[in-house]
Amino acid sequence: MEEELIRRSEPESLVSVTVARFMSTLLSARPKKLRESISRLTPDSQKGVSGSIDEALWFLEKCVIDAAERDEAMSEILVPIIEHTLRFKDSKHGNPAMILLNWLFQDEVLFQAVSRNLSNIILRNEDRFLALGWCLLIRRLVECEDTGDQGFWHGIREKHSMFVEIVSSCVPHLLMIVRNGSILQDGYEVPSRLSLSAADCLLSITGALAKRDNTLINRPKSPTITGSHQPVALTPNISEKKKKPTSLPEDSNIETNCILWNHMEDLTRLVQCLFAWNRKTRLLHAKGLSQVLKWLEELKEHHGGSQKEAGTEVSMGGALLLSSCWKHYSVLLHMEDQKFSKISKELLEQYLSGIKYYSESYPQGCSDTKNGGIETQKFFLNCLCLLLGRFEGKKFESILSEYGMKLVPILLHQLRSNNEEISEGVVAIFKAVFFKLQSQSGDSFSDTMCMDVVIPSLLHLLDERDGAAKAVSVLLADYCSKNAGNSCLSEILQRLASGTTVQRLNSLDVISEVILMSKDSFPSHIPWKEIADCLLKCLDDEETCICKQTSELLKSIEPSFVLPNLVNLIYAPNGKVQSSATETLLGVLKHHKEDFDVICMLLTSLSNIQALDTAESNGHSTEGIWLLISLP
Repeated sequence: MEEELIRRSEPESLVSVTVARFMSTLLSARPKKLRESISRLTPDSQKGVSGSIDEALWFLEKCVIDAAERDEAMSEILVPIIEHTLRFKDSKHGNPAMILLNWLFQDEVLFQAVSRNLSNIILRNEDRFLALGWCLLIRRLVECEDTGDQGFWHGIREKHSMFVEIVSSCVPHLLMIVRNGSILQDGYEVPSRLSLSAADCLLSITGALAKRDNTLINRPKSPTITGSHQPVALTPNISEKKKKPTSLPEDSNIETNCILWNHMEDLTRLVQCLFAWNRKTRLLHAKGLSQVLKWLEELKEHHGGSQKEAGTEVSMGGALLLSSCWKHYSVLLHMEDQKFSKISKELLEQYLSGIKYYSESYPQGCSDTKNGGIETQKFFLNCLCLLLGRFEGKKFESILSEYGMKLVPILLHQLRSNNEEISEGVVAIFKAVFFKLQSQSGDSFSDTMCMDVVIPSLLHLLDERDGAAKAVSVLLADYCSKNAGNSCLSEILQRLASGTTVQRLNSLDVISEVILMSKDSFPSHIPWKEIADCLLKCLDDEETCICKQTSELLKSIEPSFVLPNLVNLIYAPNGKVQSSATETLLGVLKHHKEDFDVICMLLTSLSNIQALDTAESNGHSTEGIWLLISLP
């Protein structure tokens, strides 16, 4: 009998062959038939017909029980399950491997034995393909709680919390796989297939730990991004330390309630790797990752990050914050996620609602803005960066088409918060929107979204001199430097020429940023002559600060766009203009003193003016020009 073979020590090869044969029978079975056979199985069941699924199940159960009692490894059982998962990685949750594990998990003793043996396999085996299959299988088991079909998967669901705690011991090893799996390509880190799967598996495990810790810590109901939008502080406040500390039930174990907190360093290093992988191809997502990394570091600084401090008043507050936010972040950070397309719109709605709620509930000047409003707005905005940063191509355009009219006003309102981090996040999102829409150039929706909705709204913010205008200046400059052919730059120049003092100052800031972004190449698609002519008119501005800034900007522009008209202004009858032009010309010559072509250009311009009307030229001014030429 096969039962006797299990208990013999000598004919190991025969046992292995038998186990392999029965595992092959079970893993190749159709899911429906396998479920039916499991439902018929009872403690008193007979072995069944030779070669049948019933016989294979009976043998597997005896084999697992025997290994559990002897505390022996189950590699011959679990490795085929892992290999099957890798071979059929695109199949749904109804595959034989998951069905078998769900069945084994229903027994407490077998669950403990199988789970710990699963954890040991990744820790003791260096086979990369086995490790890849392991990551896929564990992620599938951890995420099974979030799937439908509540009835059949009760074995996995009932043991889910304990299973997550058991496999959390593999987090450091998974992180090692993640960190050692990158390759350099054109100066950027690119993940291997294994390191990518290990990162996603790690995110699933820690995300499940975050949900688990939230339910174990004795506190008010955890904040969510739905319903009443209770506060979720992205950055801890030192003042929180003075509040009544969050406590645990008297009979609870502090260490087991702070598992995620004890992996703080692992989370930080994971986010560092994710940032390195995304910083070239997914800029907006990388921006969100950099903010998550900053938040983790601040959280550790304020609440202490060592395991020795776990359970103290300070670290319990940190554990609460970490679990509250990480359960959201872990969903958004996945490199690969088949469920993402199904939940992305719901998440977007939630984040937009959260941002809107907190910006309206905690206006500027409110004493609770720092504690309850700004930090939570930063959290939701960062989630928005991470979410939008994952959309590609047509999917991004589809999201903008559906949510653009709601997204733009909410983001513009955030610019008025005068919070630097919020402004940077909003600017990053708008830059991504511009970049994506530029790739759809010529598309009627893209043109309408930019020119009829986004750009007019941003220009309107240049009517005031505040933090929002400062952020928008950089954003519009970036847009104009890449899209100089449209009406945006013309509108900026018109405001510079004839707007109010505030409009002129803000418009000058935009032009200054355009020059700064382009000064090394002066790309031909930007109308530099038009910009230079507009700036030259500003030398006569009634605001001294505008005249001075204009003079500095003219020195930075390619001389061929500036010198001819600048020389004309030297002869202007207006003394103020003549003085400003002379000072600017002096600066241009000093800036390009080693460029002989600039001197030739100046001489040519001067000769042209004298040839046109020598009689009207002012000898004093001409003498001044020749004095400038003689400068070293």
